[in-house]
Amino acid sequence: MATGKWSKDQAEAGERANYRCEYCDLDLLSSIDNYKLWTLDHIVPKEVGGDESLDNLAIACRMCNVYFKWRWDPRKGAPAGADRAGLVAAVRLHVEAQRIRMAGDLELVRQIVEYKPNPECPIR
Repeated sequence: MATGKWSKDQAEAGERANYRCEYCDLDLLSSIDNYKLWTLDHIVPKEVGGDESLDNLAIACRMCNVYFKWRWDPRKGAPAGADRAGLVAAVRLHVEAQRIRMAGDLELVRQIVEYKPNPECPIR
């Protein structure tokens, strides 16, 4: 299944995840905008001992991987000895908490600048 610029690992990880971000469930093949967000994440970051095995790789959208998870070690939020599913579940909880925090920050900024959405903007 590896085609174009995809590596074999990306293709296999994508198929395993049904082409959705494993952390927020974004459908990465639903549009070109979503497709361009596709990243391959090390569930346990290499910096803290994660390896290159397919079991340690997850498909993630750029927002989840770069902005919300980044180098966070899911072993901090998962039960001791958690398997891949347990580690991914810990990342999902961490990402959701980061999204909630950032949504609060965004709401404060909107209040400060008295933001009014543009109803004619096609992207929201």
